[in-house]
Formats: sequence, C-alpha cells, structure tokens
Amino acid sequence: MKIITKNKRGVFQSLLPTRYFLNSRSGVSTLEILIALSVLILCTTAAVLVSFGAQSTSVDAQTDGEATIKAQTQIEDERALSRQDFSFVNSVATTTDIDPIYQKSIDVVIDPVDPDIKKVTSNVTWTTGGRNLAVHLTTLLANPLAGGKCSPTLYGDWTAPQIYGYVDFPSSAGASGVDVENGKAYVTSDPSSPSTDDFYVIDVTGASPGAGTLPELGHFSTTYGLTAVHAVGTSTYVAADSAAFQLLVIDVTDPASLDATKIVAKKDTTAAGDTAVGNTLFYANKKIYLGLTKSSLGGPEFHIFDVSNPTVPTEIGPGYKVGSAINQINVVNNIAYLATASSSEVVALDVSVPTNPTLVGTYSSATLTGQSLAPDNGTTLYFGRIGGIGNPKLLALNTANLGTPKWTMDMVSQSGIYTMMLRGNLLFMTTADPNDGLQIWDISGANVTTPPTRFDTSPLNIQQNATAGTDCSGNYLYVAQRSNRALQIVGPYIPNTYSLTNSGDITVAQGSTGDVIVTNTATSGAPPGVTLSASGLPSGVSASFANNGCTPTCSSDLTITVGATTLPGSYPITITGGTQSTTVNLNVTSASFDYALSNSPNPTTVARAGAAVTNTVTVTMTAGTPQSVTLTAPSGLPSGVTVNPASASCTPSST
Repeated sequence: MKIITKNKRGVFQSLLPTRYFLNSRSGVSTLEILIALSVLILCTTAAVLVSFGAQSTSVDAQTDGEATIKAQTQIEDERALSRQDFSFVNSVATTTDIDPIYQKSIDVVIDPVDPDIKKVTSNVTWTTGGRNLAVHLTTLLANPLAGGKCSPTLYGDWTAPQIYGYVDFPSSAGASGVDVENGKAYVTSDPSSPSTDDFYVIDVTGASPGAGTLPELGHFSTTYGLTAVHAVGTSTYVAADSAAFQLLVIDVTDPASLDATKIVAKKDTTAAGDTAVGNTLFYANKKIYLGLTKSSLGGPEFHIFDVSNPTVPTEIGPGYKVGSAINQINVVNNIAYLATASSSEVVALDVSVPTNPTLVGTYSSATLTGQSLAPDNGTTLYFGRIGGIGNPKLLALNTANLGTPKWTMDMVSQSGIYTMMLRGNLLFMTTADPNDGLQIWDISGANVTTPPTRFDTSPLNIQQNATAGTDCSGNYLYVAQRSNRALQIVGPYIPNTYSLTNSGDITVAQGSTGDVIVTNTATSGAPPGVTLSASGLPSGVSASFANNGCTPTCSSDLTITVGATTLPGSYPITITGGTQSTTVNLNVTSASFDYALSNSPNPTTVARAGAAVTNTVTVTMTAGTPQSVTLTAPSGLPSGVTVNPASASCTPSST
C-alpha cells in the first residue's frame, strides 16, 4: 500500500509502511545495520587476531630470551668448573637436564691436539605450537692451570698427608720426571745404561690410601736417557739426556706396545760438537719450551717449539742464551720464568713473540742455584734454591720487579727446594732432607717480618734420595724420586668414617617376627666392620643379626621376634655399631585370639550305673590376648547321663 502525505512545506511525498521504513534523518535500514555489524565483527576479529599474533610474537621472544639466558648460564657454570678443576668439565659425554619447559644439555669435546682446550656447546631446546626450537651457544675453555693440573681447591686433611700408592723401578737411577694425564702417570728415568728402560706408563686410577704398588701399563728404552716429561693427549714430549737429540715425541696411544718405533719425532737444537743436553721442558698453548744444560759452544739454552702437529715439532726463532743450565721453566701470561744455575738465578722472558724472546727481568745472586718455580698467576713468583749451606732457600718475588723479593724464608735443613707446587695458600715443596722430604707451608700471612708457617703438623717422610720432579692432578701430588721408590702418590689424610641407617619402622603382631635391614655405609676412608647390637627391646622381644660385623659399605639383616604376651604398643629400638647408631620403631599389634581344648581322663570310664566321674577340660591359649571361653555340656550323651554343671567359663592366662 502506498501512502501519500504532505509535509510542512506542502510538498507531497510517498511513504512506505512504517514497519518497513525508518526516517533517514534519524537512522539506517536494517540491512545497513546488519552490514555494519558484520563489518564491526570482522574488524573486531581482525583486531583480536592481530592482538593474539602480537601476543604470540611476544611469547616467542620471551621464550627465546629465557632459553638464551639458560644457555649462557650453562656456559658460565662450565667456565666456573674449569677454573675450579679443569677435569670437572665433562669430556666427550653429553650431560642432560630437563625442566618443565626447556631441555638443557652440554656437549664437551676435547681438542684432538691439545687436551688443555675443550669446546663446550650449551644446548637449550623446547617445543611450542608444534614447532621445535633451539638455542646453541659454543665457546672454547682453556685449562687455566695448563702445565700444572692441580685443583686449586684442597680436599681432605693435608696437615697429615699419606701415601696413596707407589711404583718401584728396577733401575737404581729411579725417576727423573713425571707428568699425569687422564689417569696415567708418565715417568722418565735417566739410567747409565742405554739398554735400561727409561720411559714408563703407570695406571694411577687406583690411587687410594694404602693402595700399595700400582700397575705398569708399559715401558721401554729410548736409549738416550730422559730428564723431563709432559703428556698431551696421545703424544708425550720428553727432554733427552743426549747431545744428539734434546727433544723426543713418543706416541702413547697404546702403552702396552711401547718400543723405539713409537718415537715419532727427534729434534736436535744444538750445533755440531755442542755438549748441551735436554734438562727440562714446559708445555703451554701448543708450544714446548725446552731448557738445556749449559751450551759448550755458547749457543742458546732456551728453545721454543710449535707442536700443533706433534709429529713435526718446529722450532720457533733462535731461542735465548742464558749461559748456564736451565733447571725449570714455567710460563704464565706470555712470560717464561727460568730457574737457572747462573748468577741470574731467575730469568724472565717475554715470549708473546716466540721468534724473539725478550728479557724483562732477573733475580741475581751468586750464592745458590735456582731450581724450582711456582707462579701464582698474578703478582708473585715463588722461587726455590738448592746448593751449599746458605739461606734463604725460599723467596717470594714480585713479578713486576724480580730484583727485590717481597719476603724470604730460611730453611732449617740445608738441602734446598727441588720442586714446588702452589695450591691456594699452600706451597707443597720437596727436598733432599733425610727425614723431611715433603713439606707444606702456609704462605697466606707471610711478609717481610712474618715468615710462612708449617702446615703439615704430621709430616710425611717420602725421602729416599733427591726429588727429580713433581706433578699435580686434581687433589693428588705425584712425586718422582731418584731411587727405587721412583713414584709416590701423596694425598690428604681421610679419617675412616661410616654411618648406620635402617630400612624403616616395622609392625609385628604378637607371636610373630619382622625384619629390618641395617646398612653400614663408608662415608670416608676405609672403615672396618663393627659389631651391631640392639637395645630398648620390650619384655618378650628378642633380636638377632645376620652378616653382623661386615665391612662397609654393606648390610645386615636384623630379625625381631615378638612374644605372644608382649603388650601392644610402639617401642623405639636403638641399633648401635661402634660410635654410630640408628633407631627403628617397633609397633607391636594384638594377635587374633585362639585356643585349644583338651580333657582328662580320656577316655572317661564309669564303674557302675548311678556312679559319678570327674572329667577335667583344659583351655589353652595359642595366640592373641587372653579372653573368656565358655564351655557347655557335650552333645551326644546317652539317655540317663547328665553333666553338672551344664556350662562353665574360664580365661586362659597364657599360651
């Protein structure tokens, strides 16, 4: 229907029915509203999607950041471990740690040429939205104690050191040097006969208090006689007591098959006719620093070799002339410190440019012979001297000014200091003193007026002859001597301690038995077995041990037998062995009451009709707590027979 109307101005207009029409000035059509709503919904949806997309991006960025932090933390943890003890950084094996979101792992690979360098890869992986994501960070860690593998952290009681194993050589020459690498000790000797073995490989993995003789893995004669050694992976570098060759490289891949064919390189550093021989060496950063005895032709006694390829050692530069024998070398922060037999007892060379070693300092004295060095990786060089009756024998030198010692210490004995190892605030020193071959000194409070103090209050006498060399690996000190007792391993005193534990509380019913496992665990040292006993047993309870007195770590079986009359309750039982004890609670419960009947006489005979006879019925408790039992007249009686009384009650008092 069409409606015609006139507006206020008199103009006719047509109108649709109101149910189909809204005034255009005040609204829009329903279709337009629907379209607008649709557009609004689409825009809102798009905004939500954009919001969720931004949120997803934000979450991804957050997880990426968290994963990176976790990977960096793992790297720093490994770096901290390497500073504490380089051997703590796991080699080859992969370690894995799982948390609720991230899977974390560490891969460690030893450098194939230099085991003092390890490549550490920190991995963090996770899954989100069906995607597998990962962060991998890699770094190289260098052994901060390369050339001296002591753990700076001391374990155990070093006031009373003890022997952890030893090796006796058949040669009276004994040992001339030692180096320890991956559970093997490489020991050199300098015998007078070329046919006598001079290179040994010892298995030291079994080192422990009182271990005794350790097994030899292999040995052979180089024919030259050897004076010093350093092992790097499958290559071992030795200084040779020979004017023909002063440096040898030995392949130790298979210690059981050592012979002359395993000498893969020989180097002669002297001019023809020179009598200087190899006397000492030091390894750092894929370089061998070789020291000779005094050159008879005035040639250099200090040489540097690039051993990036162990089978082809290449000498770098012309070396350096000291004018005397070099007895020990230690390289720290590109400074090579030399202990010498010259009036310049300590010589410091800048070897940052190996082709041109440069003198940067000396400590000069004409009284004694420079023999041992122990730098602290910082500002102090500890220096030991031998020879004569003069003092001081121990000096603390300022690395910035070697000429003026920080402090000195006189030795009561006169033999001097043959080797030194610095661990924390302790100096481990070996001497040739008849009754005091190993000495440990605390240097933490030493100064001009206060000398170091003796730390090992119960010294260990390892002396048989002059000490030829020492090395340190982890917590152990390895001492090589010029005697039949060629190698001795020294460790801290570890008391024999143990602890007792049990398998837990037990519940046993009256008249039954129960078992408790008692474990004796060795917590340190090698404690002997102890006899176990149990106390606090209630009345009617007994205890017995199987495997009593076993050597820890071990277990004993304690059997507890509970009597039928033991009152129910909880009883603490103390198990004691030596100085240790452990407690278990015995919970006694009531057993189910049970009894048995018997009668006497049986059979019962009546003499004549009308007579009476007495038959006694006995109630015997067999288990549980006593309860009243009622007896009634028996059934099946013949006619005319009665029982008096017809019933009776009693309570059995015991089983």
